[in-house]
Amino acid sequence: MLGQRKEILMATDGTYKLHFGGWTLVSFGTYGVRYNTTLQYQHKFYPAAFMFVRTETAYAYARLFTVVKDRTKEFFGGILDVQFGSMDHSSEIANAFRQVWPDIKLLNCWPHLDRNARRKNGLLTDSDRYENIIKPQLDYLSLSRSFDQFEALSNLVTSNWSALGETEYAHWLEDQYLVDPWDLWLYTASDEPGIVPNQNPIESHHHAIKTTAVMHLRAATGHVLARTLPRILSQCAMDFGSDIICHYASGPVGSETIQAAMNLCASENHYPKHRGKSKRAILSIGQHYFNAEYYVVRDDNVHGLNVDASRTRLYERSLDGILRAHEKIENVQLRYLSLHRVTILERVPFEHDWDYPSWRVEEIKTIRQKFKCDCKTFYQSGWLYAHVLACLQLVDAVDLNAMLRGLPARRPPGRPRKKAKCLERDGVRRSQYSVSALIKRLVDKPASVINWSVLGTWTSTDDDGAEISRDFVGTVKPPFLRAGKRHWEVEYNEIEKLEEYEAEALATTINYSFRMGHITVPS
Repeated sequence: MLGQRKEILMATDGTYKLHFGGWTLVSFGTYGVRYNTTLQYQHKFYPAAFMFVRTETAYAYARLFTVVKDRTKEFFGGILDVQFGSMDHSSEIANAFRQVWPDIKLLNCWPHLDRNARRKNGLLTDSDRYENIIKPQLDYLSLSRSFDQFEALSNLVTSNWSALGETEYAHWLEDQYLVDPWDLWLYTASDEPGIVPNQNPIESHHHAIKTTAVMHLRAATGHVLARTLPRILSQCAMDFGSDIICHYASGPVGSETIQAAMNLCASENHYPKHRGKSKRAILSIGQHYFNAEYYVVRDDNVHGLNVDASRTRLYERSLDGILRAHEKIENVQLRYLSLHRVTILERVPFEHDWDYPSWRVEEIKTIRQKFKCDCKTFYQSGWLYAHVLACLQLVDAVDLNAMLRGLPARRPPGRPRKKAKCLERDGVRRSQYSVSALIKRLVDKPASVINWSVLGTWTSTDDDGAEISRDFVGTVKPPFLRAGKRHWEVEYNEIEKLEEYEAEALATTINYSFRMGHITVPS
């Protein structure tokens, strides 16, 4: 870490179930990115020191940080200058961090906020609004591309909640998570790839030591000191490995990422357009804009939008905290979260070693030196996502097709699936027509249900006042967007009705039709 000179992140948190009296074991360390056996780039916690205390106070944390800082200078001859501190919503930790490192940037855990926001739904006048309104809009804020954009969108979101009558919930968010030092929970808060506001790695570390290194939970003090802590220290020392701890890791690039990058290289999916430009003109471009995944133009995506000057200007202004006047919350995703920007940092040449299956650390360092993307995956992995690969092809002429052809063929995990027998089709169809599967289909491929036949139920009364429920056959019409949401119309000719459905309602209707034995798919 000392060799990095910058980008040093330290994280801390406590776990409470080791001691019968509720004493806390506090872990203090750093995060590093690793490519794991599940073929993913993940963050891993590496402990540097532990503290066993009765009460978590700012004094105790400051003492822990000071001891680590002093021992670093004593043992390694360097000054531990921490730029980033990762934490949950704890004033004791925040005060201690700033006491020892006054210029530190404090990152507040987004998953922790997400859980707390759900617990606070009792503040809502209508609890159903959490899933339909609060949660999606909090997700918007966490995906903000810059802090200025985050502040502008936060004002828009909380104003929207207050207008709906949810003033108490809006004030809770403003008081707890939109003021210093709790307001850095968007994924780009650090402004350094590989550093994200997430305490899950240290929580996974605590879970691991309690399940593998600890013989007894809630043990006596003597047992914790004589048995538990030595076992934890021994296991953590053996778990470090020999690789350098840093905010990126060597590893391969999957075929899905390469294919996504190739889609982004299509002229409709990036701006400025490269078609017809000279190499010199392309090299003079300082920022490249790409569609977010949901809006990529391709044959199977009805949400695809062309990236043009108008969209990029609006997006660029939002990064500086400027939204359209009298903006509505329904426009946030389309106008301000539908693009990603890759900034060209340095004009350095790049060559990929085609004989090496993984991307080497030297290549990754060059990519981090050349490009900076504002997408979540780039910050999580520290270097990799489709936008950067697309820039490598557009700017440095790296052949993604050759890269895709060079990937080794890999069988899907697990045992091969049995071939379905002739009488087993209903089981397969039943899973395909479940409500959850249909919702996924409608979200991923909204136009795939055009002209499907469904049953709609209407209730009426006869002359004797008895209630009658009757099904009528309807035909699904092409989808359309209203206020950023996808809708479908179903035309019931027999009763001359045109009913409008959202995804969940239409999925339920199709599922009912299937269960009734109605043939939904046109022949």
